[in-house]
Amino acid sequence: MAQPRKKGRVSSTKSSRQRRLLLMLMLCVLLITFGSILARVGYEHWRTFGIDEIPYQYRVVPTSNVGFALGTGDLAFGKVTFGGGGTRTVRFASSRPLIAVFDVDDVRIAAIPNPARLTPDAPMIVSFNLEVPLTADVGNYTGIIRVTYLRPLPWE
Repeated sequence: MAQPRKKGRVSSTKSSRQRRLLLMLMLCVLLITFGSILARVGYEHWRTFGIDEIPYQYRVVPTSNVGFALGTGDLAFGKVTFGGGGTRTVRFASSRPLIAVFDVDDVRIAAIPNPARLTPDAPMIVSFNLEVPLTADVGNYTGIIRVTYLRPLPWE
């Protein structure tokens, strides 16, 4: 004759799994909450100090021509082919500690590092990388890179 199943053991295992799952869920919520508090404490005393705008331009062409960057005040990438790209660097310097955050209105251009921490009398080189997809349209592209400078409080 077959032995009957012990129901108490199944519910005990089930409740143990439920307790572990609940504990893991509570731990995740605690870590997320603690992380957001740390982020606020770390950056809540930084305020916008100034905003600059850097114009950029590039031209997408169908063939691999030699590209020339002729812009004077612009971040000029010159001629770029489908699937091509380029890098331009900008030197940032500050007499005060600042954080520079770069907001580019073109998803093809990335600032590295972003944000950049500027320290007094130590220039920071920021690279702007352009990557043109194979599906890009031929034409001239222009836009603005907005640089927001953050400064710690209290201001002197």
